[in-house]
Amino acid sequence: MKSTTESSLKIITFLIVLVVFTVWYCSGDEHQKDISKSDYGSSWPFSVEDGVLQCDRGAILFVANGKRYAVNGMAKSWAKSEGYDDEIDEILLKGADIQRVIDDGQKLCGK
Repeated sequence: MKSTTESSLKIITFLIVLVVFTVWYCSGDEHQKDISKSDYGSSWPFSVEDGVLQCDRGAILFVANGKRYAVNGMAKSWAKSEGYDDEIDEILLKGADIQRVIDDGQKLCGK
């Protein structure tokens, strides 16, 4: 009987730790950061001066003007179902390269 109680307590403790870790991991600001034209200099690819770069389960987003723009392929494929704006071209400067923004977003995703 004692071993069953101990096993149950270990399982409950494990589950509590798992839930706490999951909530902490998913809710933190470590998956987003403010970025601006001054951070990127001449390689800044957007017509807006600044915004927030985010990682949402591998989808890289840029938040500006009240919209969450899809930056990478994953975000673009999820745009409709997740409510992202897949028309980043409306704020992308002509001929701009967003690879550095994607690379920075992947760092936020832990990649």
